[in-house]
Amino acid sequence: MEASEVLTNKYCAGCALFKRKEYISVRNETIVMNLKYFPKDKRSILFVAESPPWRFSVDKTSYFYASEGEIRYGSLAYYMSCVLFGQVFNHKRDFLQKFLKNGFYLIDAVKCPINNLKKKKEKKEAVKFCAKYLNDEFQMLSFAKVLFIGKGTFQILKKYASLPSDYDVVPLPFNSKKNIDGFKDGLGRFMNRT
Repeated sequence: MEASEVLTNKYCAGCALFKRKEYISVRNETIVMNLKYFPKDKRSILFVAESPPWRFSVDKTSYFYASEGEIRYGSLAYYMSCVLFGQVFNHKRDFLQKFLKNGFYLIDAVKCPINNLKKKKEKKEAVKFCAKYLNDEFQMLSFAKVLFIGKGTFQILKKYASLPSDYDVVPLPFNSKKNIDGFKDGLGRFMNRT
């Protein structure tokens, strides 16, 4: 699936977030950022994060694929860098280049930010609509292994998405030491199997 298909809002009709321009703006900007780091040659692991962070609407460096500046302590890129490469890079651009070189790619299960939604119903609805995009992406991207980041979103997603044959699920590395440790341990075990 090409980004242009998501940007045409092919499956968005009916989703409550589609009516909110600020959500669609974040979605569109982060999809364009993702494309800069799509692995064209080697494709080894597809990471599926929950969604772009709402914070991106006010801080353009807060997204995983925002290549400017340092890797922030406590960010998804920070923990992935520690586990995948055993180091934290001085510049985020260096991390993203190594991520790409290894055939890694990260997409968002839900294309609009959902981490600030207060109503569970809205989150569930957004996951349901975006599962259609994700199904298309799984078919088109053809990665051998998939790692879902975020157990809560995955529980909703598995009802609507056609899951690949080889996948695993780890918690989001936020909000508690238990989640951070679970993410690092889960990612480490997943990488040892590959």
